[in-house]
Amino acid sequence: MARRRSYGKGKDPVLVFMNNCVAEGQKRRRAEEKNAAAASRRWARERERERAREAREAERAQVRLEKENEKKRKEQMKLDAKADAVAQRLKLEFEKLGLYAGEETISEISVQAVTASVTPAKAKSYFVDGKEDVLAKSCAIEFLTKNNIAPEYQQFKEFPLLVKIVSNYRPQVDAEKDKKYDELKKTIDKKIAESIAKAKREDEREKLIVSLLKKKTMFKDELEEFAEVIDSHDWDHQQSIDSKDYKTRVKNKNDYVSKIKSKIVAFSL
Repeated sequence: MARRRSYGKGKDPVLVFMNNCVAEGQKRRRAEEKNAAAASRRWARERERERAREAREAERAQVRLEKENEKKRKEQMKLDAKADAVAQRLKLEFEKLGLYAGEETISEISVQAVTASVTPAKAKSYFVDGKEDVLAKSCAIEFLTKNNIAPEYQQFKEFPLLVKIVSNYRPQVDAEKDKKYDELKKTIDKKIAESIAKAKREDEREKLIVSLLKKKTMFKDELEEFAEVIDSHDWDHQQSIDSKDYKTRVKNKNDYVSKIKSKIVAFSL
């Protein structure tokens, strides 16, 4: 219970003064606590209003974003429909010309036509007529890709020769009947298979070296030598671990560890 200020006569002035000070202090603390509580409530209300405002803004932004995305989706659907109409017309035109209707070539022309507001009926005159030889090469590459000879294998000398053969054929799909085409394809198919196998062996060796380094199976310098050896022989994982080079280096590390352990003398306190 708060103290009351004392003004009575006959009381000790010092006690009265002290009692009055305590009363004033309690009154001041109550006022401060009241002000603090009020400030806290105001802050909480302000924070709640701020959160509500942010939520409304976020909701409005989400609605705007959804509307924009829906608008873009509809616009893209319209463009896709126009491009598809051009593509269907071009496929017929390519077939008439004996060109292989590759999806990428057709799609690229269709997009150009739609961007330039060219109708399906006029797409041929704008993008095909007079460009048959260039398109024939593009279509030939797509034809070879369909037959598992992708452009990434163009480093093989057979690739441009196959492209030339297919480019000159009408219809281009008849190139498969060409004896020279068949010979070249068999050769490049073999090279592609060898290239894939080589890449697989390289991947196996890399993983093996990483594993040996992690497990500390060999001395670091001998591991580096071993990596060079298996690369030079182009071994796969199994050939590498079956080799004398592998077994010798593993034995060197094991012998060293055994020697160190043998010198450790057990002792008791």
